[in-house]
Amino acid sequence: MIRQMVQFNDVIGIGTAQIAWNQNINEAFKSAGEDLINMYASSGRPGAPILIHDNYLQGSYPNNPLTDGHSGGGILLGDGTVSVASNNGYQYAYNNQVVSTTNYGLGIIGGRATASRTTG
Repeated sequence: MIRQMVQFNDVIGIGTAQIAWNQNINEAFKSAGEDLINMYASSGRPGAPILIHDNYLQGSYPNNPLTDGHSGGGILLGDGTVSVASNNGYQYAYNNQVVSTTNYGLGIIGGRATASRTTG
């Protein structure tokens, strides 16, 4: 069975959400992770985005990496089809370490563009 470390699914306009300071390590032939963090058809709000930061994410593999297909990876923002662009937006990912994943480390499918954000 394939799993995610964190998945939001149709969580729209959430006030304050953070996925932070986690460590997730998957091993080939032992773990079956899809997207490690996936924001599916979900959004924060203007001035209160979903924050994904300071995580260490390692490995995203199918059940058998030698024979099985796999579409997963590290952090996927703006995933899913929505009728209003802002329902996939207001998500920020920064200061994460994504290591040894298949397909991508950070993917941004869709969302809503906003002014730049300064961290620190």
